[in-house]
Amino acid sequence: MTRLAATLALALAARAGADTVYLRNGNEMKGKVVSRDKSGLVLDIGYGTVTLSADQVLRVALGRDPGLREAGFASGRRVPKGGEALDAAYREAQKRREKALDARDKDRLLSEEAADIRRRLPDEKEALRQAAQNLAQLSPSVDARAYNDAVGASNAAAASIQADQLRLEQIDDARRAVAGQTRLYLRAWRAFAQALKAPPAGKLARSGAAGRSFVAWARARSREMGKDFKADSVDSSTRGDRVIVAVTINGKPAGRFLVDTGASMTVIYAARAAKLELAAAAVVGKTNARVADGRLVPADVVRLDSIQVGNSRVDGALAVVVNAEEPDFDGLLGMSFLGNFATSVDPAAGRLTLESLK
Repeated sequence: MTRLAATLALALAARAGADTVYLRNGNEMKGKVVSRDKSGLVLDIGYGTVTLSADQVLRVALGRDPGLREAGFASGRRVPKGGEALDAAYREAQKRREKALDARDKDRLLSEEAADIRRRLPDEKEALRQAAQNLAQLSPSVDARAYNDAVGASNAAAASIQADQLRLEQIDDARRAVAGQTRLYLRAWRAFAQALKAPPAGKLARSGAAGRSFVAWARARSREMGKDFKADSVDSSTRGDRVIVAVTINGKPAGRFLVDTGASMTVIYAARAAKLELAAAAVVGKTNARVADGRLVPADVVRLDSIQVGNSRVDGALAVVVNAEEPDFDGLLGMSFLGNFATSVDPAAGRLTLESLK
């Protein structure tokens, strides 16, 4: 390092409220102490580091600049004694936060791709209908070439629809994984927030300036994480331990649905589906669905434009239409909707809470 660079580094460090190392020869150095033990210390002076042995150092005055102190907390280099568990809870929450925010950004791209596919599917189905109609009017014995062209057009249209529906299923799986990252982050943040309320954190805050500063810094980080989430607390009615909520499907009131976290897909009973006028084009497959009495009955799998509960909405979710009825509700709200949120059900309070990233 040149003398000019060293001078600039020391000047910058001094203005930043850096640590001061007093040497036994009467000189002093300013910078940031990045490590220290019985053998000596390592001082970051801005443009590099200097290693000083213990016999060179008279004493060390740690800088009081809040930025340096908080950088030390964030890096884990200046965690005060007794703050190890709180630091570990913060690091787990921060790790989960980074993964969840990355997943949220990917989810937005997946959502846009799925919306594009859903917009073009009606045109593809119309092209298949026209190709089939054209094919039905041709005979291979009369005009083999035209017939073969029509077969090719029909096959191409069917293949395009199949590919898009498969891609939508892949996007469904990917988006459920994204929601899983949100739940892991929410769980880690709650554990961190709980650690801040626990007796060890209070004891650390009373242990001195370092402990007090560390706890204050951790509380600020927890508040920042809390701002990442939005919670939708939905009014509901109850039947014993069952929670029932109002649902909107494709922008229309769809009636009262039983919240069922054990159902893989949302179930719409046939009478309600008829009132919603779900188009035949919405059907994407067949399945067997289990009804309240335990029977398995044939059901159509449909892809909805949207399903909404309270202020929480999911576009393009799958549901099944079942030829069954229940006296108390019009369907089951399953994981094809609920799985997009961190969901909690409180029958005693009559509340369904849906949490997600902003």
